[in-house]
Amino acid sequence: MKRKSILFLVSVLASISISAQVGMSDSTDFVVTSGETIRGVVKVNLERNDLMIRSGRHIYNWTADKVDQVSVLDPSTGERHEYLTGGFGMNEGSFFFEVLSVGQIVLLYREGLKFSQYDETTYPPFYILQDGVLHSLAQNKKEFMSLFDGDYASEMSDYFKSNDVDISDRMKLKQMFTHYNAKFSIPDHYYVTNR
Repeated sequence: MKRKSILFLVSVLASISISAQVGMSDSTDFVVTSGETIRGVVKVNLERNDLMIRSGRHIYNWTADKVDQVSVLDPSTGERHEYLTGGFGMNEGSFFFEVLSVGQIVLLYREGLKFSQYDETTYPPFYILQDGVLHSLAQNKKEFMSLFDGDYASEMSDYFKSNDVDISDRMKLKQMFTHYNAKFSIPDHYYVTNR
């Protein structure tokens, strides 16, 4: 009887260990913090500027200033969402920004951003990151199109017209910036944080 109990206990512990290892290796979400990559199930809370990651038996809760990069797979759509953090020279705080396109011009998205508790300004949800500095995306066509100066200005103007790009349309902007950024090699580090 004692032998059966021990064998049963060993088999239960082995199955728990195997299922925990499978869950860890199958996880597609990850967080990069202080040069360390932690894999697990990630939930990002943009309102509070923090995230929770469940990795094995551990649960971590970090604010944006403790995180460099986040990658989350949306199970309902199969789409991967990448986030960067930083104040990018705007102030001392750090914020999560969703990365829509990476390359020569990094297109970021963040709704409802307020840079201080006293800030009454409503900022548009689109930002660009150039040379480590965050800029609000221009809302008028002429200023917006000036982003694509140089060799590709004419081509991007044609793209804008032929694809009926609306500066407030997330998908159209993502497609346009991805089209533009495909013309350049992606730098190793395309962002600079205020840390």
